[in-house]
Amino acid sequence: MDPRRFDSLAKRLGTRLSRRQALGAGAGLALVSVPVATAGRARAQEREPIALGRVVSVHSYPFYGTIDAASESLAELVTLLEEQPGFLSVDFVEGDEEIHIVTAFFDADAWAEADALLHEWVEENAQDVLPDSPSAFEGAVFLRSDLQTECGCSPDDDDSCGSDRLVCCPTSEDEERGICLTAATTCPGDAGDDLPEETPSETSEVVSEPMVAADTPTEVPSCTGAGCSCTPGIDGACDAGLECCSSTGTCSSSCPCGSEGCFCIASEVNTCDSWLVCCGPSEIGGAGTCQYACTCTGEGCACTVGVDGNCDAGLHCCGIVSSSPGSIGACLTVCSDTSGPCPGAEGCECAPGTLWECDPGLICCGATGGDSGICELSC
Repeated sequence: MDPRRFDSLAKRLGTRLSRRQALGAGAGLALVSVPVATAGRARAQEREPIALGRVVSVHSYPFYGTIDAASESLAELVTLLEEQPGFLSVDFVEGDEEIHIVTAFFDADAWAEADALLHEWVEENAQDVLPDSPSAFEGAVFLRSDLQTECGCSPDDDDSCGSDRLVCCPTSEDEERGICLTAATTCPGDAGDDLPEETPSETSEVVSEPMVAADTPTEVPSCTGAGCSCTPGIDGACDAGLECCSSTGTCSSSCPCGSEGCFCIASEVNTCDSWLVCCGPSEIGGAGTCQYACTCTGEGCACTVGVDGNCDAGLHCCGIVSSSPGSIGACLTVCSDTSGPCPGAEGCECAPGTLWECDPGLICCGATGGDSGICELSC
């Protein structure tokens, strides 16, 4: 695709679809005459794969070594699981005499493939630390919290987290960036911010205990080597020469680019950091950039199916070409049971020479100089 044409298309999709296109994307509802009951069912079907379709598993391996040794030996497993389709999260939990590996995947099929790979990798690469067979169980998630904790936020914005139940805690000294934590949580480093200042007096000049306590260094994490879990933005979270990768939450010598402004691809797995979304892809496999929030999240705005935060509350990201995760869609109140008419139908976005061609008999109006246009009967 011509770079200028793609930039123009991405820009238009990243701001707002035309009113005619938004109506066209929802036209499938009128064509199939969806009644109220069916509309409710369609809404539930749209939310279910995103909110409840995930599968969580726990593998408990007997373990009698040191956690530092386990962290070093199992670090590659973190990266391997992250590369699998449908990956959501992985945590290694220290037990009394075992290590619990807790994974979450988008659906049962994705979990099954990754689970087999996990067992194979441990047998071939981690017999020195996990020589015994694990006990394991897994199940589909049926209820979970909707609070978007650990999402990126701006401490200067009073409503950066989008909920009164969340607070934006700074993660850098300049306080330009932060992460959303529950309002009941005390932000790291804030515990002593509200203590009253003591005024010096002539009779207590030698009493200096408060100053000594204030100079006491904060507790250093017990594990700071490669592969250790860490909190991004916290000083001393990793050893010298390592950095805390926000996309994995582990210490590494190099982090994959998933931060704001990084290149990303529209796919089933969000290639951006956990609190960012891939904005601007025009099709499955399309290129975009990682942003804290896409420019437009209201009704009719472009979105990526399966990525949380694409649309405002009460709206769903309805796939235009397909309802599969990673597909381009539009933010609508109700999704049709069938695919929408775009691309190709009258009122749809178009770009000659790309996937977004108009149907026979229609003209891509306005697509001049590499810009995208709208499919019309006549210009």
